[in-house]
Amino acid sequence: MSRPRSKTPPCPDCGGYARKNGQRRGTSINRYECVNEGGDPNCNRRFTDNTKDKKRDAKEQRPETPTKDALATDTHVFLFTWAQNATAVHPGFWNSLQACRLYRDADLNVIKGRYRNPTIRGEECDDEWWADEVQGYLWDKRGEICPAVEVLGDIRVQPTAVRPLTGLDTITRGLSGILGHPKLEMRVIPTPQNDLPKQMQTTGACTVQNYSDSKAGKKGEFHHTFGAVIVEVRGDVFHMRQINAMPDGSFIDVDTEYFPDGTTSPAERALALCMGDWHSGFTNPDVIEATFGVDSYTGTMIDILKPEKIFWDDVLDQYGRNHHHVLDPFIAMAKFSDDTLMQWGNLKSEVEAACWEVKHYTAEAEENLGMPVVSVIKSSNHDEALTRYIRERNWKNDPVNMEFYLETALRMVKRTEMTPTGAQYPEALHIWAEDLCPDAVLLGRRGSYMVGDIECIYHGDIGPNGARGSILNFAKIGVKTNIAHLHTPGIVEGCYQVGTSTYLNLEYTKGPSSWMNTHCVIYANGKRALLTIINGKWRHA
Repeated sequence: MSRPRSKTPPCPDCGGYARKNGQRRGTSINRYECVNEGGDPNCNRRFTDNTKDKKRDAKEQRPETPTKDALATDTHVFLFTWAQNATAVHPGFWNSLQACRLYRDADLNVIKGRYRNPTIRGEECDDEWWADEVQGYLWDKRGEICPAVEVLGDIRVQPTAVRPLTGLDTITRGLSGILGHPKLEMRVIPTPQNDLPKQMQTTGACTVQNYSDSKAGKKGEFHHTFGAVIVEVRGDVFHMRQINAMPDGSFIDVDTEYFPDGTTSPAERALALCMGDWHSGFTNPDVIEATFGVDSYTGTMIDILKPEKIFWDDVLDQYGRNHHHVLDPFIAMAKFSDDTLMQWGNLKSEVEAACWEVKHYTAEAEENLGMPVVSVIKSSNHDEALTRYIRERNWKNDPVNMEFYLETALRMVKRTEMTPTGAQYPEALHIWAEDLCPDAVLLGRRGSYMVGDIECIYHGDIGPNGARGSILNFAKIGVKTNIAHLHTPGIVEGCYQVGTSTYLNLEYTKGPSSWMNTHCVIYANGKRALLTIINGKWRHA
């Protein structure tokens, strides 16, 4: 037998059952909410003890908001953003988004979102409506853009959610997913290594901030992003990027800037391109081709984005004398028998190859662009493994590298000194990079290196107070950051994490993997986007 319903006044509009919905703040006046079981399935009336006998005027009863029936099939470019109910759109961003829709011949979809703001709602507040501008673009269903991407338009997540993607790892099965939400977040879910990892991405919003004055509301307001996700599809392959707008609503996507007056223009050159961990000797040729161009420069990231700076994480792999291989005789045998030009047992050869790549690709970029490009080598755990080798290994047991070891150690000794804060000596890789790629900027572990308002000095392996680094603890330091290290791209609040530039199935990758060939661009306006290379392509123009 079902539990009897409480005795509440019926809905004054449709006559259906209304449930109690708390009391007005500071009073004993009850509030009620229609559950839409009367004559109007879309009534949604809210009322109080004071208004339980009063019907709404016809002008107050808004018609049901129509939504799209299906995603477009005559385009390969899709735009997704999110709109809050009973809230105006940001006019500048909406106009810029329309300019992008027209310029790219894209299918624009606005995912319906709901939020109740008790600080502005009155007794008779009817908030089941969306701005007139988004009519005709609203989407509230689940649908596939292509066989690899699903839009979760039927899932409503509170706009104030701290981690909007939490708990949704498996809801799309093996597909990537797009969730409507005003907070920009991106996660990559590990999948079997023969499949590309699935990406879970939120959209950003096209409506203005409309939150309560509570702690949760103010946090939601702070992280509210005027943005969208653009998806380019070719068959089963897709490229997904973030659109993050300026306060006036303008934004840059790749090489085009879109403005609130509906115009477009070529974007100014990007401030920086932060590449996925390089790992010289194991860098994927497809990544090199898509980034710098070997067979063809046209259409590469350098050609299109024209970055002022290029960041290199883990430029050296240190495979020749990796400390993880010390007790593995089979890997040692493989290195010894390798007859390629890399000469894996020869550390000097490995260091020279890594530095040559920095110098060569930087020079190629400058020559093709006809303007200066600065390469920045960040202190990283694999680069520092060379210093560890010099510090901990016995040169007497390594005849192949005796001369290199002793020369490196001597040069480090000559620059070792005691400072007021303790001993200080240079990194082993920096000793050689100063000669082999002298124009590169060499970053240490301390200090700061800002690009706009983004801190770019951190590799990501060492976190706050020396703890193990992660995207979550870097997101908490209150400064926008770009990190690398885990080979897994992601976005959490102000922290963007790039992927890797290597092959995705290196010898130490075992089990399901979230590795992706992903770089991060910092546009001329200071906004960022993650760019993923799939099958040698980083976008579908």
